[in-house]
Amino acid sequence: MKRDPKAPDASPGRKRGGRDVKRLALVFGGVLAAVVVVLVLAGGGRAAGALGDAWSNWTSSLQDSAAEIPNLRIDEQRALEATDSLLLMVTDDSGKATSLALLAASPSDEATLALIPPGLFAILPGYGDFALADATVFEGPELTALTISNSLGVRIDHVAVIPQSAIPTIVPSPMTISLPSALEVDEEGGTRTILVSNGEVQVSAADVALLLTTEGIGGQLDWLQRQAAVWSAIFAAMADDADIPEAIAATVDGSGSRVTGLLADASAVDPQVTIVPVTRVSVSGTDDAFSLDIDLAEAFVARRMPHLQLSETGRPRVEILNGNGRVLTTRAVAEALIRNGFYVVRTDNADNFEYQGTLVVSQGRDNRVDAERALNLLATGELLLELRAPSGVVDISIIVGHDIPAGEG
Repeated sequence: MKRDPKAPDASPGRKRGGRDVKRLALVFGGVLAAVVVVLVLAGGGRAAGALGDAWSNWTSSLQDSAAEIPNLRIDEQRALEATDSLLLMVTDDSGKATSLALLAASPSDEATLALIPPGLFAILPGYGDFALADATVFEGPELTALTISNSLGVRIDHVAVIPQSAIPTIVPSPMTISLPSALEVDEEGGTRTILVSNGEVQVSAADVALLLTTEGIGGQLDWLQRQAAVWSAIFAAMADDADIPEAIAATVDGSGSRVTGLLADASAVDPQVTIVPVTRVSVSGTDDAFSLDIDLAEAFVARRMPHLQLSETGRPRVEILNGNGRVLTTRAVAEALIRNGFYVVRTDNADNFEYQGTLVVSQGRDNRVDAERALNLLATGELLLELRAPSGVVDISIIVGHDIPAGEG
């Protein structure tokens, strides 16, 4: 059952593995010591620097505040390296994302267009583990981009949302496409119909829309191969038709001219179209689900789009738990951390909703520096160290208290 987007992060009262992190204890040399050691107290116990000041005013518009400082760093990186990225998102008539292609370009590397399966199951920050296609149902394209950014560890500079109905106004008709397989669908009565044949075919703009929004028989991997052929043909057409990049750029708020240039430059060098490394998984209720192969994905990003990496030294794994019961609290905190090179692997409820102050828990001594960095980003809360039974799954646990409000508004 899918969670109501307006509900808290999970069912109230769920326990964190049956442990209350504040009550564990450990004996060191006969002396009883708290396993969770208070290292730093935010506020009076820690000097507030410029970063802390910028983050001290947590309001209901937390998501906007959370993006301010990370965006400054990202803008500096883009200016230094003259790099850009664009997420091309095609949606069907229901609003679900059906084709997701991340364009990465820089002067020093060839352009790459990486396709991402809409059936990829990932952490939707603030909502839990769902298919990527569902992100637009919960919130919109911003959540889709944030989820991909978190999953791959890359920055996404622009997002172009292309509704199915708009495709005929963007691409030329007819187009020549070399399709590796036919688009075939089941009809009533058990018959099958071929909507678009395989091989080198001329297709209408309406057929292009079908190819990008209709999975057909054969599953998502076959569909992704057809989508790759379609995007290759679209970029080839861009090289001769300046209206195409301008039409796509018109769907991007506030960055039209930059996106137009990005698309034009990429089409001139013929971007390499590929698919991110995924593994087929079994998920109840769906026949075609995938998860990201983390090791292969890291190698893929390092090879294909190193200029977009949010961290060059590996991303600390973080779980964010709702300890105040407010709607979407973990969503806003997750965005701040993701943009600063953390990897959010879980968002859920804490064992209760009565945490007055936020707790940032370093899982073992080795993760203390990263935990301190997370605390500095939040500019509120308490830094703790768990020594006796540090998690082997996450490096940092954050329990969001009442000092951080909800992210909606």
